[in-house]
Amino acid sequence: MRKKAFRIAFWALVVVTTLPLILIFFKPSLPDVASTPEGAKSFDEKMDQLNESGPGREVRFTEAELNSKIQESLGDLSATGAPVALKSLTVHLVGHELQGVIRADAVGVSLYLLIGGTFGENAHRLVFNPTKMALGRLPVPAPLVGPLLRDRLNGPDMQSLFELPDNVRNVRIENHELIFETE
Repeated sequence: MRKKAFRIAFWALVVVTTLPLILIFFKPSLPDVASTPEGAKSFDEKMDQLNESGPGREVRFTEAELNSKIQESLGDLSATGAPVALKSLTVHLVGHELQGVIRADAVGVSLYLLIGGTFGENAHRLVFNPTKMALGRLPVPAPLVGPLLRDRLNGPDMQSLFELPDNVRNVRIENHELIFETE
């Protein structure tokens, strides 16, 4: 009887430890978003509109424009020879949330980190509030990592990255678009 209980406990432990490892290697179930040079150019034109626009206007950015500009900014990521290399970063606008998927190659294996959250505006800075995280398809509890990520993204060393033009009063996500409202 003791041998049977030991065997059951052993196999239960194998399943419980192996299942999370398997889930880590799955790609998140978000569609790919095409990035084009025209999308990056459109992003730049809309940023100029945002900087010059008058009160009560909205400037809308699509997923394709955002991803095109990100890919243009990141350049060729495959040039690094490090053991862990960032391969891609894509953003998806789902409901009222932004979901970012970071793909990194670690010793020839692709790993995906999904970070989801909402945007807001505070003192002419874009503020990101993480609500969802996953490594592959393995959910990571947001209360464990969320405060650390929020502090890092909204910290003083990232201020210049998230600065908004002085005329922006609100930021929201709606119908797969990132919308900036001006005052």
